[in-house]
Amino acid sequence: MSLCLSNVLAREQLEYIANYDRLTGVANRRLMESSISEELIRQKRYGVSFAVLFIDCNRFKKINDTYGHDCGDQVLVYVAQTLKQLIRENDRCFRYAGDEFVVTLASQTYDESLVAARRLCKYFVDHPMQYEDKSLPITISCGSAVSDGTLTMQELLKKADQQLYLSKKMTEFED
Repeated sequence: MSLCLSNVLAREQLEYIANYDRLTGVANRRLMESSISEELIRQKRYGVSFAVLFIDCNRFKKINDTYGHDCGDQVLVYVAQTLKQLIRENDRCFRYAGDEFVVTLASQTYDESLVAARRLCKYFVDHPMQYEDKSLPITISCGSAVSDGTLTMQELLKKADQQLYLSKKMTEFED
């Protein structure tokens, strides 16, 4: 009995390690791909739209260079956990790579996704991160795309990434 329980626990641990980012605790890119694939299938079957937000931490390299990588790690955790708290229960937050995150917004139109993106960006402007004895301004930029039923996952993410790039360019947050 003890051996069976150990095997079950080990398997659950391996599954968690395979699907969640060790630093931030949010789901990783692997789970993101699975989740978006499921959303695309659901959309084709039921005609329910969904949006993705591609999110990037502004001036992240400067934070690392100025305060060190320990601070950079804390910024990533702060951003990931804050995003997770600010989205709805049926939305998902994923760490895509580096300082980039993806949020899937279930049953959202493009306009609704823009409202969500503005709300997330504003929250970070209004709530700097506390680091040692400083209050660090942490901001994000967001790009949005909505699945129209014809886009592949890669096309949807690329579209959101292009919108992110335009958003950063318009606000002069290029790293």
